[in-house]
Amino acid sequence: MARKIRNMVILILCSVMAGTLLLTATFLLPVEPARQHAEESLYDMIEVREDPKGDTLRKRIVGLKENFTDTLMVQNCLEKVEGKGLLEHAMYVYHYDIQGENETTWLTEESLVRFLRQGTEGMHLREYSKYWHGYLVFLKPLLLLLSWEQLEVFLLVIQILFLALVVAVSCYRKKPCLGLGLLCTLLFMKPLRIWMSLAMSVCWWIILAAVLVLLLFQEKIEKRNWQGEFFLLVGIVTAYLDFLTYPIATLGIPLCVWLIQYQEMTQDGKAVAQGTAAGLDGKTAQDPTTGSGRKQGRGLSGLARVCGHIFWPCICWAVGYAGMWGMKWVTAELTCQTGTLRNAVWSIITRAEPLDGYHSFFSGIFRTWNAMIGQYDALWYGILFGLIAATAVVSGLVCLRKARNRDWMVTMLALAVVAMLPVGWMILTQNHTAIHSLFTFRILGISILALWCMSISSIATIHKAGKLEGRKG
Repeated sequence: MARKIRNMVILILCSVMAGTLLLTATFLLPVEPARQHAEESLYDMIEVREDPKGDTLRKRIVGLKENFTDTLMVQNCLEKVEGKGLLEHAMYVYHYDIQGENETTWLTEESLVRFLRQGTEGMHLREYSKYWHGYLVFLKPLLLLLSWEQLEVFLLVIQILFLALVVAVSCYRKKPCLGLGLLCTLLFMKPLRIWMSLAMSVCWWIILAAVLVLLLFQEKIEKRNWQGEFFLLVGIVTAYLDFLTYPIATLGIPLCVWLIQYQEMTQDGKAVAQGTAAGLDGKTAQDPTTGSGRKQGRGLSGLARVCGHIFWPCICWAVGYAGMWGMKWVTAELTCQTGTLRNAVWSIITRAEPLDGYHSFFSGIFRTWNAMIGQYDALWYGILFGLIAATAVVSGLVCLRKARNRDWMVTMLALAVVAMLPVGWMILTQNHTAIHSLFTFRILGISILALWCMSISSIATIHKAGKLEGRKG
């Protein structure tokens, strides 16, 4: 366990140093080409909505975006403040806004138009130091080369190709149901808004990358006992790139994939049962398929195995996410005395308090839940959810009667816990989740995939039991 903790600390510190260097290096890039590309695209980016004769399709595309955040991300790529050093830019992430310091909100769209067309006179220099803004590492170079319209098309094509790659790999690895489940999950997360919006696509990129790694390398990760390090790195990357949109999904969705594959590996003899709890106990066992030494617990009960399956990856992800984000505040405070640490703590208190600040904590939970569910404004969402849930229940009951075994029961219990992750996240962050339910509802995609994976687990277990009975016959 001590070795695991040491590895976590080393990974977080190395990530902080690498992240700071990368972010600082982006401010060495010139801004004039990016400003020119952004200015040429202002009409299609913002102003087309106010034009009665504007292209209807373009208006629809702009309406799908989280334009407040998208325009802020673009403006953060264009700033180079006179008299400010590279490290100051990396820590503060400046932008000019029409609103003064006493205003609690920013006018990002109007500010971007004025900044590019009239300059900074009469505008107020603001900073956004509580986030890492790691997206600047790839967005700023792209804006140097591409116009906004070209950038939209490029990111859309790459996202679709990346999704197709993940689904294709799932089929190649003989797990087509996982690929289909991922597509179904994406439907419940409203893919058009994800594909069209910079801010909304960040967590989806991380999810796809994590799932692809698991599809290709989970066996190696298991054999080397790197499960904790993997989820730690996913949490670190999420904190570095994301704007607190739907970050828990980068834990829940890969965790569903990992659980299903782990059950298959265990049943096929490719992994030692209880191996997930490795690192919690110092004993070494032999992998029956390779003969290699491997850490695992001794005589773990079913409950202990669930803890190993769920809580260890969750703890590692949370340590990576909170540790990386918290280290931004510490780094900014130590290097530039930004006041970020104090402001961030107050922001956390505000975002985690009961909804509206004075109503009952529990009544706020129900109103937050209703705000998220309200985003599903079409009947087919309810019909499809009913089919997925019914399939999970029916297949589970059949398996319980005909083919239950310990691995299946542990996996089902673990997936049930994963399905509840959105509820836990909603309770902890109900203020933020309710206010921004337009995009935070996407955490419910975790529950969809968890139910889908319950069906996969049960059907696979029934099928395997049938094959074993056939062999005996």
